[in-house]
Amino acid sequence: MEMARNSFIISTLFLVCILGVITWFTLRPPERLAIDRVPAASAQNSSGFRALNKIANLAETLDLNCVTHNQVRKLKTQAHQLRLTGNLCPPLESLLKGNNKYKAPHIINQTNGFLATVFVTQGDLFTSDYIYLVQGRNQVLFTWESKKDKKSYSELLIVRQ
Repeated sequence: MEMARNSFIISTLFLVCILGVITWFTLRPPERLAIDRVPAASAQNSSGFRALNKIANLAETLDLNCVTHNQVRKLKTQAHQLRLTGNLCPPLESLLKGNNKYKAPHIINQTNGFLATVFVTQGDLFTSDYIYLVQGRNQVLFTWESKKDKKSYSELLIVRQ
């Protein structure tokens, strides 16, 4: 009887310790991500795009400024994910004709098939969700249409190092 009681106490003590450790890990506050913040106007990368922010080198937001038809841009990054922002800029002949309104663009990483969700905020300003990049070369294609169904294309070649 005494031996059964001792083994019950030892088993209970072991169970309380295990549950205590699990509870301690559950109730601890999560670790904060290291965020490297700099003013947007001062963050420049080698290809002339503004890097708005970097979060632990995993995600980056790039302002492409003015995206025009038949434009090819090259960029190097260490980010695993990339958010793109900018304006859809009409060619000069469209400005003269007053045909400078566009439908929401489609952005696809042709290297891995990732189709980005694109949000048009106001006018021709757009922002995408985070686009997944593969190691090495990524070919990102922009396509958009004017309200009068004229298609435009632009390409972004991104090398993830």
